[in-house]
Amino acid sequence: LARLGIDAEWVGGSSCGGGSLSVQWLQLGCRGEAWLLDLPTLIATPSSAAHLQAALGALFASPRLLKVGFGLAADLRVVRSA
Repeated sequence: LARLGIDAEWVGGSSCGGGSLSVQWLQLGCRGEAWLLDLPTLIATPSSAAHLQAALGALFASPRLLKVGFGLAADLRVVRSA
């Protein structure tokens, strides 16, 4: 079972005077590799957003990956809302 490290960096909420949270960066790491995804850029069009949603959905649903991260439930909630 491979481990997938997940971390999201978000902006907004109480730290920025209220308002909704939005994800700026999604960091993924697995087997010595790391990726930094600029989510606002990747979801700029409906087509690219749909492709990203399908790819992340398949990745997060994979039973072959153990998903790990600090505050993972909150991060995944904010990523889903993006």
